[in-house]
Amino acid sequence: MFTRQTHVHSADTCSWLQARAGLVFDEVEVILKDVDNLLKRSGQCERHFDKAKESLRLMEVSAEKVRRRGLKVRSLQSGMQDEEVGEARRENGGDEELAEHSGSR
Repeated sequence: MFTRQTHVHSADTCSWLQARAGLVFDEVEVILKDVDNLLKRSGQCERHFDKAKESLRLMEVSAEKVRRRGLKVRSLQSGMQDEEVGEARRENGGDEELAEHSGSR
């Protein structure tokens, strides 16, 4: 017939289990500290990337300002050339050669 084995834990077995459980709990504490450090570092990275993103936005704003100024200078230069050609035409009585020259800007 089948016999049922009963396992009686001795005091030594209980002490050993308690010691092993203590080691596991110590490791869990170390792991939790590591997770806290990871979260702290990810927050630092996020702040760094936010600063970089803001710097890029400001660079785009500056570039757009420079572009607008360049376009303004270009339009002023174009307007000045048109005025010079118009003055020359008036002085020379509407010379066709000047008209061709102004078209070749």
